[in-house]
Amino acid sequence: MRPNPLPKASMSSWPSRDWYHVRFLLRVCISEMFAVSALIFTHMHYDATLPYNLPKAIPCSIAFGWAIWIFGPISGPQLSPIVTVSLLVTRRITIFHLLASMIGQFLGVLFGFLLALGLAANTHPLLHTSTFGMSTVNHVTTIQAVGLEFVASTWLIWVILATLDEFRAVPWSQGHVSMFYSVFLLTRLWLEAVLGTYTGCSLNPFRSLIPAIFHRKFETLWVYIVGPSAAAILAPLVYETVLSDGASTWRFRAWFTRVDFDRYLDYKRDNAKDNATSSSERFIQPEG
Repeated sequence: MRPNPLPKASMSSWPSRDWYHVRFLLRVCISEMFAVSALIFTHMHYDATLPYNLPKAIPCSIAFGWAIWIFGPISGPQLSPIVTVSLLVTRRITIFHLLASMIGQFLGVLFGFLLALGLAANTHPLLHTSTFGMSTVNHVTTIQAVGLEFVASTWLIWVILATLDEFRAVPWSQGHVSMFYSVFLLTRLWLEAVLGTYTGCSLNPFRSLIPAIFHRKFETLWVYIVGPSAAAILAPLVYETVLSDGASTWRFRAWFTRVDFDRYLDYKRDNAKDNATSSSERFIQPEG
């Protein structure tokens, strides 16, 4: 008789100390690296100043959709550490998968930046400047820039959490893979169009960090770390406690206190059922 196969590796379960789970962690890391490098290359290499070229928001949004379609079954893909942190906060991934994903994302930004720098045409308007690939604040104050990055990051995270919400009605959850491709692409297009002129719509601390290190320009780097990072913590808290249909005080308590927290269990209904059972038993009189 053949032995039972190992439980299928997933980002929501703790990995075992065997090659099967190590290999899965490596696949997650490599998946994020390839996905992010393609995205960063597109964002930094594309020259929107050429005649007849589309606004940068369009090809960058298409690159997001492309990455989701190819690497979605492996790592999501998450594409940004703020998404990875929000998935950890909502207990959808473990700390090991967070580390694997973030290492891949960091390497992806690094490779994407170097690839764009090495393959950029000599006519690229930023190639011979100290701002190639940089996230820069334009026409707004740094405080406003932090607010823009925070708000946009929050909206982006909410799109992802809404897609993953276990308590959404069937019409909103069926076919979510194909729906998410379209909704996420349009959301990214929207945010790129609104923020692009003012902050570059980074929404990714690594995307701003690597060029800043290369050019040794750190004056506004904190904007792109503080804004998105704050959203990565606060956006999931608001969604899970207010926007999700499964939100309840019992679920919130289990979320932060129970090791066996189950994202698919409706704690609100389960607790009400337990209370009803207890009330019924209280009024049952023993015979004899």
